[in-house]
Amino acid sequence: MADLSVTITEALSLNGRDQGSTNSITIEDITQCDKKLINAKTGTELTLYKTGDTIADGTASNLWDDDSVKYVRITNLAAQSAHSFIRMKNANDDEFSYKLFGNESLLLWRHEATMDATAGAAITLGSGDNDVVSVSIKAISSDQAIELFIAATNEA
Repeated sequence: MADLSVTITEALSLNGRDQGSTNSITIEDITQCDKKLINAKTGTELTLYKTGDTIADGTASNLWDDDSVKYVRITNLAAQSAHSFIRMKNANDDEFSYKLFGNESLLLWRHEATMDATAGAAITLGSGDNDVVSVSIKAISSDQAIELFIAATNEA
């Protein structure tokens, strides 16, 4: 087991005043991780990973136990003008997409009971949340290099 340290630093001086900050978190008892570079082809949706209630829910090498995933970073390594769409789906088949430009990262934390989406209606915060079950990417403006980092525990 190991501890994963994540540090986010913003450096900004505005009107001569320091507005930046540094925030750190340590995630203990990490037992699994995966770091890979993925070539996202223009116009093709590619599943980055899936989760399930147990690893036995599937046989794919990109399947993770939803309650053991503690941290995910998806980084678009392409030029700033390039962009992709990230699609997240939960266990209730709710979906949302997020536009990720080059040199940007999307951070995801826990996956168990963390996502709700309702088409054309208001949601009640804190109720109706479902597990994230699928994360995919589709490159739009050009082929793009994507870095995926996942860290998990044996919590299941």
